[in-house]
Amino acid sequence: MHVKIVDVAQWNKGKMFERYQKLGKYPIISCSVEVDVTRIHEAARRERTSFWLMFIHAIGQAINHFEAFRHRVVLDQVLLFDHIKVRLATLDKANRYYFMLLPLTGSLTELRVAYKAEKRRMEALPMEERETPTPPNCFVLNILPQVRLLGFDMNFISPEGLTGIPYLYASKPEENWKGRWMLTLSIQFNHSLLDGDDWQQAGRYLEQREW
Repeated sequence: MHVKIVDVAQWNKGKMFERYQKLGKYPIISCSVEVDVTRIHEAARRERTSFWLMFIHAIGQAINHFEAFRHRVVLDQVLLFDHIKVRLATLDKANRYYFMLLPLTGSLTELRVAYKAEKRRMEALPMEERETPTPPNCFVLNILPQVRLLGFDMNFISPEGLTGIPYLYASKPEENWKGRWMLTLSIQFNHSLLDGDDWQQAGRYLEQREW
């Protein structure tokens, strides 16, 4: 892992960041958006693989593609990481949630292998020992595969959120009347590091790229 200290004075978001620093606040924003996941859904069927695994890989590719999503604040310094992992919420056979940390810079096949290996390792442990760290170079993803939400307001502020770690909730995808597969993605992020344009770019990347 490579980390670079960002010169805020030369950073394109430096003025926005310093403005919030002077106010002594980190503005945490929550919003929900509909994402067209038709191409991901079609690719999963074509490859006969899990839609959710392909979705996780696609989200990871988008977040790692854009530099804005790799900024974090640690000890009042803005850092730029060379890659971002996912802290993924998943279920065991007894329907109990736990988190696993997965790399996202490799191929879909590499992610599938890593997921299966980490799932085996974690589920061999007692529930009380399934502790997963939340390093700054990650984002948190919670998947709600049985629920179709129009929105999900994450009305909380965590210490990890203040560092700039985005929190994402994804709900069950459904086909609309136009034949497009849509998914509600709820996002919580630190506005001193990210803005709406960054999320729009990531959304377009997800919708337009061939998977």
